[in-house]
Amino acid sequence: MARVHPFQSNFTAGELSPRLEGQIDFKKYFNGCSVLENMSVYPHGGAVRRGGSYHVAEVKDSADTGRLIPFEFNVTQAYVLEFGDQYIRFYKDNGQILSGGSAYEVASPYLDSELFELHFAQSADVMYICHSNHAPRKLSRTGHTSWTLATPTFTWAGTSPWDATNGYPRTVSFYEQRLFFAGTSANPQTIWGSQTADYENFDQGTGLDDQSMEYAIATNRVNVIRWLQPSRDLIVGTAGGEFKIGRPSGEPLTPSNIMITQQTTYGSWTAPPIQVGSSILFVQRARRKLREFGYNFQNDAYIAPDMTLLSEHITEGYLQDAEYQQEPDSIVWACTADGKLLSMTYERPEDVVAWSRHSIGGADSKVESVTVITTATSDQVWLLISRTIGGVTKKYVEYLDPEINVDSGLTGTVSGASATISGLSHLEGETVKVVVNGAVFPDQVVNGGAVTPSIPDSWGNVNVEIGLSYTSTLKTMRAEVGSQAGKAQGRKKRWNEVQVRLLNSTGVTINGDSMSFRTSADAMDEGLGLFSGDVKVTNLGWDRDGYIEVKQEQPLPMTILGIHGTLNTVD
Repeated sequence: MARVHPFQSNFTAGELSPRLEGQIDFKKYFNGCSVLENMSVYPHGGAVRRGGSYHVAEVKDSADTGRLIPFEFNVTQAYVLEFGDQYIRFYKDNGQILSGGSAYEVASPYLDSELFELHFAQSADVMYICHSNHAPRKLSRTGHTSWTLATPTFTWAGTSPWDATNGYPRTVSFYEQRLFFAGTSANPQTIWGSQTADYENFDQGTGLDDQSMEYAIATNRVNVIRWLQPSRDLIVGTAGGEFKIGRPSGEPLTPSNIMITQQTTYGSWTAPPIQVGSSILFVQRARRKLREFGYNFQNDAYIAPDMTLLSEHITEGYLQDAEYQQEPDSIVWACTADGKLLSMTYERPEDVVAWSRHSIGGADSKVESVTVITTATSDQVWLLISRTIGGVTKKYVEYLDPEINVDSGLTGTVSGASATISGLSHLEGETVKVVVNGAVFPDQVVNGGAVTPSIPDSWGNVNVEIGLSYTSTLKTMRAEVGSQAGKAQGRKKRWNEVQVRLLNSTGVTINGDSMSFRTSADAMDEGLGLFSGDVKVTNLGWDRDGYIEVKQEQPLPMTILGIHGTLNTVD
């Protein structure tokens, strides 16, 4: 029998594929988890329970598909746009924009079946929107309740190449003070660039440097252009591969010096890519892989490694929508076609690529769309979520809030015993969690849009948090520390003691054992403060796996910094 003292000090590999169970010769095995649900990994290595979701509003029609798109003028004027079946609604400052007491909206030509094929490019208060079935549109803002969606009048030397017969551009992008469109049904490999600083003028004139340009990608097979993305060069994603539009070093792009060269041959899906620093993340053609397209100085070429290589199971539902959150931590958020929410902590200089899965609270909950907007202090993740409420499908716009631990939640301040808390009609008939000043109260059923928790008179004014429950789980890989006879895989083993290092946490269970955080100094009629330090369990019993599973089943915070202990193995 051997006794060892393993320590997992970080979780920077995230949730690893079941294919890696037992692959102990792989370095990242010891930094990964077999389950990481409703948790996100810090770039520093710890894992934190995701913030809950704050309810904002129901979409216009819960029977239709919707999509969220960001519109950012600056950090104080950032909007979330709700695209639905032939309409757009608007959100700002954590709420829905109203006009005359009703949701403000503008009409659009886009059907709900077309929404995830939309591409857009924004400059200041103007956004150009593309779809192959419609002429390009220009969305303009002149005030919070003053938006227009119009068809621009483009200038051409002759007849426009875009019409109902030849099709319309699939994608659009700004690059070097020009507006670029690409990919019609008649000309799937053609790119059009406007005149410099004259975004709607496509008159090629006499080919002067500042005049417009038109160029077709020449390849052995037809590769439909699916996206454009400005970076070091203008990058072009097609169904058959990825290209760069380059020019001689140090020179601006002009009609006379444009060069298009293929860089990779993976092929892209229609989803717009994500810019993260100098890298571009794009969804591969089959929708199961997220690739990192970036310039490699050693090879003097662009490469595109697979960001899902170690967690290929995580995208089984096929990637649908994705956005990047830069602050407070670098995380890519994505949702799949079957409604799963995913996150990938992404800090390339530190070799952190950590995937997690997130199950949203509520019956039959599905995430249809995700977007991110910038605020003055952080980036905000917004979700369009479908749930069954009272036997009926409801679709809500919500945003993740790191300060709450319930989903579709509301917060507020109330006073007095048995205070009635209203505003919960969106959860009518649902059983909800109630947290008062950090203390978990008995569950309540929403009736008439309200609940009435029994709050002690002595508490006075209290802060209340109410919403749907969700469970956060971190489960390690199979224990491996080696034994006198070799590796410990498949051998009987027992944890004599497990210690989990926590930060600002409470209400945690370890392998089913509830941790006690209350001491004799804590008043019984008050919520507990948060705990930082080690909690432990002993004598977990013999088995051949040695998993450690840490859960948070209460609406309370949990941050795990590391796991260590004493393990016996039988040789």
